[in-house]
Amino acid sequence: MPTLPARLAQALWPVYRFLLNKWYFDELYDFIFVRPYAVLARALWKGGEEGVVEGMPLDAVRATRESAVQAVRLQTGSLALYAFSMLGGLVVLLTVALCG
Repeated sequence: MPTLPARLAQALWPVYRFLLNKWYFDELYDFIFVRPYAVLARALWKGGEEGVVEGMPLDAVRATRESAVQAVRLQTGSLALYAFSMLGGLVVLLTVALCG
């Protein structure tokens, strides 16, 4: 019976093709998610990146760079400092939730 799979595939060609192509899941995913996302990304790139970011005044660029420098200083790598900061935030959150 080694020819049985080939005969079934030939007799049930539409079903065989549907299953062979993984229910066309990849094509459906591409149509529903990938293509619209690519169109949106291209529009945001053209309008946002080229229109806004590249047209920013030099002062905004300097302010962004200085903000990044300050943010880097906050990240010390000390787990104790991170835990203390989270504990402080939890205390503030609970105080606001219980008293407010």
